[in-house]
Amino acid sequence: MVWRIDDPQGAESKKIVWEVAPYLRGRGLDLGAGTFKVLPHVISVDNGDHANVFGHQIRPDLVCDCAKLDIIASQTMDFVFSSHLLEHIEDYKSALRDWWRVIKQGGNLVLYLPHKLFYPNQEQIQHMFMIICQRTSLRRWRAFPVTEVGLI
Repeated sequence: MVWRIDDPQGAESKKIVWEVAPYLRGRGLDLGAGTFKVLPHVISVDNGDHANVFGHQIRPDLVCDCAKLDIIASQTMDFVFSSHLLEHIEDYKSALRDWWRVIKQGGNLVLYLPHKLFYPNQEQIQHMFMIICQRTSLRRWRAFPVTEVGLI
């Protein structure tokens, strides 16, 4: 499946904005934001390649490779949010390490990911996983319960 701006699935993060809002307080990043920031105060980060891939322009706040955030200083963000991006990154372990690097102690990593068995499917119901983790120290984090979200 190739994403198109006029498809009914639209901006996936719009579907969960109020579920994730409590974890997105302070200064943070929306990685792979595309045409829609999850909340107005976040810093949208994208590679800006939508014109070539999807045929429309975007204007992220920061243009860079979301898998490698060299331009962001360590432990400077209160949160990192990503919707439907991680599954497209080949070296996802390295990307996750870098995303953790920029999060402050007490900050959150919020991932919204498609379930590979159900998304997209023909019944118009999309099943996603929402994973929320909090950084408790330099090398430790605690995970909130993994939630499977079924949306119509």
